[in-house]
Order: sequence, then C-alpha cells, then structure tokens
Amino acid sequence: MTFSERIKAFSDIYKQTASVYHSELLIPDMVDDSYFEALKPKQKFYKCRKYIRVTEIKSSSFKKKMKKLIKLNVSRTPFLSYYKRKKNFVFANEQAVREELLQELSKEEDIREAEFNKKEEKIEKEKNREYEEEYKKEFSEYEQFVNPSEKLLDERFNEYYKKVVKQCGGTVISSGAVVRIDKSKNNKNLYSIRILVDTLDQFSTINPYSFARTASGDISRRLKSNKQIEEEYAQNICSLAFVYAVCLFNVCLDVKEVLTSCSIDYINPANGNKEVRYLYSVIIPRQLVQSFKMEHLNPVIALMSLEGHVDIRKEREVHFIEPLQWKNN
Repeated sequence: MTFSERIKAFSDIYKQTASVYHSELLIPDMVDDSYFEALKPKQKFYKCRKYIRVTEIKSSSFKKKMKKLIKLNVSRTPFLSYYKRKKNFVFANEQAVREELLQELSKEEDIREAEFNKKEEKIEKEKNREYEEEYKKEFSEYEQFVNPSEKLLDERFNEYYKKVVKQCGGTVISSGAVVRIDKSKNNKNLYSIRILVDTLDQFSTINPYSFARTASGDISRRLKSNKQIEEEYAQNICSLAFVYAVCLFNVCLDVKEVLTSCSIDYINPANGNKEVRYLYSVIIPRQLVQSFKMEHLNPVIALMSLEGHVDIRKEREVHFIEPLQWKNN
C-alpha cells in the first residue's frame, strides 16, 4: 500500500468516539503521535540473493562415468572372470572417479555462480533505483502531510472537519473556520485557527426549546430559560475550540500548539455597523489535549485554564475580549 493509499484509508475508516454536550456537539478523539510515525515511509533495499552451490555429484553421473571407464579398461574376455575384474576395477577406482567428478562439478558451479551473481547485481541496481524513486516520492508526500503548505493544510483540515461533523452529528453553530500559518523569525511555523460562530441571539432563535419524553411516551417541549441558553451557548463555542484544534492536530503532526480565536459578527447598537468581536483567544497545546479525557471534559473550564484571553463568568456569561497575536520570536 502506497503512502497516499494509507492516508486515504485513514480518512475513510477513522472512527470517532466523542463527548455529548447539551446541544449534542461532539469532540473527536486525538490521533496518537505513533500513528504519524507509522505513516513515515521506510526505504526498501534489494539484496542480492546468495547462490546455492551443488556440492554432491549425482549417482547417475557417477554410474555413467564408471561405465565408460569400465568399457575402456576392463576386457570382456575371458568372460568367466569379467564380473570379478569389473568389481575389482570399480573398487580400486571409485574414490578417484568421485574426486574427478567433484572437481568438474566445482568448476561448473564456479561458472554458474559467476553468471548468477552478475544477473543479481544487475537486478539489485535496477530494483534499488526503483525503490529510491518510490521512497523519494512517498517521503515528499509524507513531508506534505506532517508539514504542509497553508493551502494544502486548509483543504485537508476542512475535508477532515466535514467528515467529523458527518460522523459525529450534532448541532454545530460554527459558520466555519480558517487555518493560517505564519512564520516566526527562526522560520518556525505558527498555526492559528479563527472560528466564526452565531451570536447568542441567533443561537437562542435556532434552539429555543428543550425536549423530553413523558411517561405516556409523548414528546413534550418547553422554552429554555435564559440561563439554559447561555450555558449551552458557552458549552458550544468552547467545545468548538477543541473540535477544530483536534481536527488540525489529526491532519498535521507539525502542529504542536495552535492559537484559536472565536469571533462573531456583532451589530453595534450605537451606530448599526457590523463589527468583529472576539469571544475567546487561547493557545491550545497538542500534548495537553492528548491528556484530556474527552468524555469527561467540561469545555468551558478547560478553555478557561488555557493561556490566552477568555472572559466567561459563572461558566455561561461570555464577554468580549481582545484577540491574541503570536509573538514573532
């Protein structure tokens, strides 16, 4: 299986186990770093096969040679003593004949071995040239996987995120996310994700009711309280930080941490203008997320524990903040 085929297989069969929140928004699991290591192509080498020499003479060869010598050296007359003389000749010359045949066999094997080794050396050169080209191609693909261009990473990130949403289901309130790669002064990649979400008013309009099954089996609905809506909104937007971060971590090994910022399109009541307002801006480290147990994660508390700017009071009241910027070290 080629590197590209292994990547496709991963994207096709990777199963999500995730956490369920009030609005059924799910966070996918992290892929272990060993998975990326397993994807790293390994160069193959062809080694010449060893020639297996024939070291024993065939019984048919011995009989043929002895028969020829008997014919030349043992007279058939007088006939009555022929078989005795023949037996004595064989006894006297058997060792010498075998040694002669072994010498002939050794010379023949020298020729065969030389021809075999010559062919193997040619095969070795051709095969290793093919393996070298194959390795270079696969390693180039691997480098693009662990350290891709911004365009390729954005494509792969969005493709993977769509699969996560399709597999996990749930109500996703994000209007999308954009991945950006900046360069530090020492040429280190600095990764950022900007998420655009619905406003609290939009969220409350889309999800105004809570549903429950009654004792008779009917479905009842009731309007959510403002507190319930605020709690669900906070859980959702904070969950999205980890959803997008995990998706990015899962498609690019080079990402050790990501600056994740969440914003809304805010209508300023003072002048009616649309403005971008940020709800949080935090740095999410890969190693930290790997240590999280997603099924027990409280995304609001987890997000507030990270380095960055976030102002969520009572675990539900989201206030605007100033976004972070990568320090160009």
